[in-house]
Order: sequence, then structure tokens, then C-alpha cells
Amino acid sequence: MTEEDFKALQEALHAIFSSTREGLKALIFAVVHGCAAGAFREAFYEVLVLRIERGGRNFASIELSAKSEYLSALSNFFEVPFSVPAKQFEQTEKLQLLTSAGLTLSELGRLDQAIGPMHQAYQSLLQNESWENAGIVARNLSGSLLSLENIEAAVKYGRAAIAHADRCTHQWWPAAFRAGLAHALHQQGRFADAKALYEEAEAIHQRIQQQKVHVLAAEHEAVRDTVKSLDPEIAKELLARLDQQEEQGVAQCYLLHSLSGFNYSEFLLACGQYHDVLCRTGLLLSAAEEGLGPLGIALNHLFLALADVVAFNMDGVNAIGSGPANVDGIRTRLNSAVDHLHEAADEQHLARGLLARAGFLRTQSDANAAERDLGEAESISMRSGMRLLSADSMLERAKLSLDTAATQENPDQFQSRQVARQWRERASALVRQTGYNRRLPDLALVSARLELSNGNVEEAREHLSNAKAIIDEYQLESLRPGLNMLSKLV
Repeated sequence: MTEEDFKALQEALHAIFSSTREGLKALIFAVVHGCAAGAFREAFYEVLVLRIERGGRNFASIELSAKSEYLSALSNFFEVPFSVPAKQFEQTEKLQLLTSAGLTLSELGRLDQAIGPMHQAYQSLLQNESWENAGIVARNLSGSLLSLENIEAAVKYGRAAIAHADRCTHQWWPAAFRAGLAHALHQQGRFADAKALYEEAEAIHQRIQQQKVHVLAAEHEAVRDTVKSLDPEIAKELLARLDQQEEQGVAQCYLLHSLSGFNYSEFLLACGQYHDVLCRTGLLLSAAEEGLGPLGIALNHLFLALADVVAFNMDGVNAIGSGPANVDGIRTRLNSAVDHLHEAADEQHLARGLLARAGFLRTQSDANAAERDLGEAESISMRSGMRLLSADSMLERAKLSLDTAATQENPDQFQSRQVARQWRERASALVRQTGYNRRLPDLALVSARLELSNGNVEEAREHLSNAKAIIDEYQLESLRPGLNMLSKLV
């Protein structure tokens, strides 16, 4: 290492626990100079692991939402980003770099690039019989492949993750990985299988968490006796912290949380169970917001808003509070969720939030605002290759065109219907190509509405019959209001 490089590294280390992006820039500067001088291992352990990641906290990526900056730091440890780590590293360190790169690329929406390093790491972990880490990477691969369109492969890796988890001693992964597979099966349209796996995952989670809560309560009881002998003001503060920890433990005792919980909430909302989602999300948000990180907070806000949207569509009421639906309140909650998702810098979930808001704005006849959200969501799905999101966007485009046609006179009305048909056909082709069978009832409802708008009653009845069969069998109650409305017209 040259004197100049060493000086830069030492100056950067003064930002040892800086909690700002400016401090992070100094640390990345140190990584660049350290690696340029060949001090890969010193830069890796002293700067990346200790100061940028802060051990297992993933501080820069999660708490600062600085995923792009973190990826920039990682790139310096590769001879060929992000496939060939520098030869100075041991095999275990190379695996760590490949895994971190794959996960971060996935979170940034660069899914095509993420698959390579993750698959490379996975194969090495299998050879080393490192079952716990192999399970983690398999779960991450499943999520990325799911977003890209390869649902069959996503299910395959989801099953592999469970098999690996069941061979290791880590108590949490069996629940988390089952929930991951359930999410893939949900997208595949295997609703009953997804429901069973989510329930199994939550049962495992409950059993483990209940044991933890009992141990925590016993420990706290002993601590409380000691705390009470301290200065009253100090004792009051410490007892409040103990109460908060116990409240958080109870809140998480019965509920899947983090990404598993959010995906389960999405499934429950499809079944119309907005009360359940409201209770889950509100409880976790109030009890544990400080530990969730920007993305966790953003997703909690999103599902609170989505619970309100489903309640509005199904029953014309607020999920939050009581009484008739407050449209302005729902719009405010959706805006807050999207703002939080922007701050979290997770493109996949941001696109989901934008599509949710676009759908609600469409129902409120705010076509221009819906169009803006759709455009942003489509830009994300196109540059990241997330074709399932593209299918969702196409379906929403078809609905928006049909709504527009309903307010127009000929010939503009005919043109809007033609545009709707084109979007429906593109969505249908993509759903069938990818096996995104979760959207088959949505597609059938859009098709029925399109045929009705053109006076094709018999064709509309056939589409409605197909939609009703799926909705009835799997109790997808969030879709029933649309089914009932269209059924009255035929």
C-alpha cells in the first residue's frame, strides 16, 4: 500500500461509526484506495465488514437505504464484477462476496445480473455441505427468479431451501423458507397449497417465539427486582424499555413478520381478510417500528393502505377506524406508503406500491394520476426484467382504458376499447407464458368486461363462469365485488 493510499484509508477510518451518507462516502473512498493498493483483505475486514456492514447489521444497505453505494463498495473486491472475486480471498470470503452482490443486485431490481453470483455461490455451498447458507441463497434465488418470470424454477429453489433448512439447526429458517415457497405457489395460482404452507410456517414461528417470550419474561422478572432499587427516574426509563421489549415479543409471537409476513398479508388480502391484515400490520408497526428498517416500515404502511383499499372495494368502509370509507384518508395512506418505498430504495416493492395507488386512483376517476404511477411502475419493470410486474401493469392498463371508454363518445370510445383489448391480449400472453396463474381470475374479469362493452354477452358469461369457479373454490373474496357487478349485467 502506498503512503497516499494508507493516509486515505486512515482518514476514512475516523468515520468508524458514522451514521450518515457522507461518512459512508469516506469509507467507500477507503475501500477504493485500499483495493487499488492490493490491500483487499484489510479493506474487506477493516472497512467493509466492520464499518460499512457493521457486522451482521447490513447497516449501509438496510438502515441508510444506500444499496447503490454498498454495491459500489463491493465491486472493488472483484476482478470481474460480480462474478470473479479477487484471488486474494479465501473460498469462504469469495462466497460471502458473491452472496452479498447477488442479494444487493436483486434488491436494486437488477435481477438478470443477480442470478449469476447467487447461483455460483449456491453451487459452492452445496459442495461444502453448508446447508444453512445454501438454504438462504436458495430462498433468495427463488425470490429473484419469481420476479423475473421463472415461477417453476422459483418453486424448485423454494423447495430446496426448505430441504436445506430442515438439515440445519437454525430455528427460524424452516418457517421463513416455507413462507417463501408459499409466496411462489401463490403466484403460480396454487392457492390451497400456498395457504397450507403459510399456516404451517406461522405455526412453526409461533412455537419458537413462544419459547423465546417465556425465557425473556423470566429474565426480565429477575432484572426488574434489581432495577427497582435504582434511582426512580433511571428505574422508570429502564422499566419502560423492558415493557417495550415484552410488548414487541408478544406482538411477534403469533405473527410471521418481515418479508414472510408481508407476503402472507398479500395472500390474505387476496382472500378479502383485510381485518386480519390490519391487525397484523398495525400491531407489528406499533410494537417494532424502530427495528424494522426503512423497507420494513414502508411495507407496513403499504399494507395498511392496501387493507383500506380492499375494505373500500368490498364493503365501502374503512379498514382503519369505522364508518363509511374516507377516500381522502385512503389516498393519504397510499401516498405515505409510496413515499416510504421511495426512501427505502427497493424498486420491486416500489413498483407494487405504485400499481396499488394507480388502481385506486383509477377507481376515483383520476386517470392522469393513475397514468403517472403506471408509467413509473412500467419503467421499473422494464429495466429490471420483472415480467410479473409487467403483467400486472398490462392488466391495470386494460382496466384504465375500459374506464376511459365508459366516459367517451364514439369514435373515441371505440378506440379506447381497442386499446383495452390490446392490453388484455398482451397480459393474457404473458400470464400464460410465465405460469402467473394467480392472475387468471383477474384476467377473466377484465375479459368479461371487455366483451360486455362490445355487446358480446355470451362470451362475457363464459369468462365470468371461469372467474367464478376460481373465486369460489379458493375464496378470493377481494375479487367478488367485481364478479357480482359484472354478473348483474349479463
